[in-house]
Amino acid sequence: MYIAIYSEVSVTDTIYIDKKAFVDGEGRERIFRGMSFICEGDVSTFPRVYEPALDDEMLREYSENGFNLIRLGVVWDAVEHEMGRFDDNYTGKIADTIKRCEKFGIYVYIVIYQRHYASFMNGGVGAPLWATDTDNRTYMRVKYEASQLQYFFNPAVGNAFDNFWNNKRIAAKGLQDRYAEMINHILPFFTDKKAFLGIDFMNEPFPGSSCLRIFRSAVSTSLKCLVNEKKIGAPAVVRNYFKGVNRYDIFRLVESGETFNRIIDSAGNITADFDRKKYAPFFSKMADETAEAAGDSFIFEENNYCSNIGMPGEIPETGRNNVVFAPNGFDLTSGTTADESTANNMRTDIIWKRHKETQERLNCPVIVGAWGKHSGSDRGLSHISHELDVFDANKWSSAFFKYKPGIFRMPIADTLVRPYPVATAGTLDYFRYDAHCKIFELQYSQKRNAEIETVVYLPGKPTDIETDVNYIIEGNYLKAVTSTGVHRIRIKF
Repeated sequence: MYIAIYSEVSVTDTIYIDKKAFVDGEGRERIFRGMSFICEGDVSTFPRVYEPALDDEMLREYSENGFNLIRLGVVWDAVEHEMGRFDDNYTGKIADTIKRCEKFGIYVYIVIYQRHYASFMNGGVGAPLWATDTDNRTYMRVKYEASQLQYFFNPAVGNAFDNFWNNKRIAAKGLQDRYAEMINHILPFFTDKKAFLGIDFMNEPFPGSSCLRIFRSAVSTSLKCLVNEKKIGAPAVVRNYFKGVNRYDIFRLVESGETFNRIIDSAGNITADFDRKKYAPFFSKMADETAEAAGDSFIFEENNYCSNIGMPGEIPETGRNNVVFAPNGFDLTSGTTADESTANNMRTDIIWKRHKETQERLNCPVIVGAWGKHSGSDRGLSHISHELDVFDANKWSSAFFKYKPGIFRMPIADTLVRPYPVATAGTLDYFRYDAHCKIFELQYSQKRNAEIETVVYLPGKPTDIETDVNYIIEGNYLKAVTSTGVHRIRIKF
């Protein structure tokens, strides 16, 4: 008679790093599926009102759909709207959210979130007014459909970042020093929570004013490639972009890997130089100055903003054993008004291949920090599914960008909600899901003789299961207790 004692998957366990994998106290390899939760505040008010409210009903629905990770945005302006005065009510709400995640088996890591550097202008979020030095350039919204162009064409944004990377002194202290003080103040609110994994020091570190040169180089190279390949004439490009109905359809012409590589490599010396000279020292400074407050928590290292589309980066090895690589990656069309069906698998495959090479060099686990921007429509879903296939092949955890109320009732839910191994006894050899045939396959190698539980999330009722292990199905989970050997599970839905 087969008898096993099964653990609760809805209880958070201590997570450790073992080279490129996450493991728990039983030595099981862990995979996390999540989304980003970002409260940017009420932009109609100044100061903004930030209400990071995630109620239990939402967390329950999130967990029931197989999600066990939240990438939770924390905004500097919300923490310290006035220099040196910390809003512990806001930080306490973040801490309460993390605490409530424990009972639903949801892990959390926070990211100090920014977009366009500052929070006092419509369209941006991040630093408070007192921490924004633009060298007297006007911080105004640029009127372009693609919000990311704010980075490249608004000099105030570039200057604000330049002054941050240069640690310019504000009231006798450097901006980065004040940033570290803010992080040291909030971390003790979180580190005693079982669900807390760690901190990402900055969302999408932006290189600053040098990005205008990066943009010009990429656009110039794009035009040369397209014209030389005789796909389109230069006048037609201009007409299409500035007068066309679907201006971003021009991206459909970047359809070869050789062309895309030439475009994203065109300014690689600038982006890599930023990583070496600005971002790496910042990351090391934050890691050193917040080490005591962070305790045993993980620190998450992102790529620079331009590497989101695959531009070369040079994040150096840190020599630290608590680092998680948290790359972001988006197709060229993300964040624009282009139809979501213009997203291209070839382009994102190149992006993720480059991030994989970085992981190999850093020799640490990966949680993809942000990916797959999507309106929730029924367009472009095959691309989202393809990216998940890439993450599965790399054994990567991930956090989709981003959670929206009602997302599990949108067409995208059927793509995002899919089977995966939550906890695997031993080494996870591979897992994959054929979304078309609705077949999930898992193989793992168990070296320890003790009977250890493997847990697989099931998005629906299986129609057939082929396996060499004894198992039970409990709610939305298949649970199998196994001992040494190579084990396989194949599930058809």
